[in-house]
Amino acid sequence: MLYVVLEYCCLKAAIQRCYLKAIIITWYHIVCVMIGIVLQLLLIISRSAFFLPLIDESIHFICSFSERHEKS
Repeated sequence: MLYVVLEYCCLKAAIQRCYLKAIIITWYHIVCVMIGIVLQLLLIISRSAFFLPLIDESIHFICSFSERHEKS
């Protein structure tokens, strides 16, 4: 996130000096960083969505096993 702030400051300075090439490069960097952040969040969400049912099944299996063990 600090990188985005620094890029924004560079963008602001480039706009004040009207450097078109610097403006385009800075916007490109900001967009790439934001896309990377979104992809990382999607990866975290997809991993948790995949592992939560497995964890839930494991807990259910352990609880049912301990209940059967207590009855016998």
